[in-house]
Amino acid sequence: MSKKPDTENFEGNATLYVAQDGLYEVRGAVNFPLADGKMALRVNALYSVFDGSYDNAISGQALGGWDTKGVAAALHFTPNDTTDFTLRLWYSDDESEPRPSYYWGQAVPGRNTTLPLLAGAVGLRLGVNQTGAPLPASIRYPSAARPRDHLGRRD
Repeated sequence: MSKKPDTENFEGNATLYVAQDGLYEVRGAVNFPLADGKMALRVNALYSVFDGSYDNAISGQALGGWDTKGVAAALHFTPNDTTDFTLRLWYSDDESEPRPSYYWGQAVPGRNTTLPLLAGAVGLRLGVNQTGAPLPASIRYPSAARPRDHLGRRD
């Protein structure tokens, strides 16, 4: 929820973030007092884009990135000491790539070696074999994603 509009003070702010892996984010807000302290309008906006830190080793597609745009406006009205109205409108457009994760499936004979789980993997699903018995503690599966370095190159 955004900050309530202030009927007394004009204010504004903006923030810019730039980081590795194509992360760019701009945020801003502005507050306008209106109607002699009885009304105010506050507008917030956000644009955030991130290329992701991983590439899918099979398809080559990016993993973990996003593209987000949003704007919100709030109109606050206080006609007297006992009445207070706030009308809020907002819009957002969010696109997200799949997050890197591993699936541990059915054990395969001869592949029971240590699984190198990626540091950035955020999901982990555990399967069971056909008999319903738990899987061994370590299973070797090929890497599904490779992390990129700070210049966007794969290791």
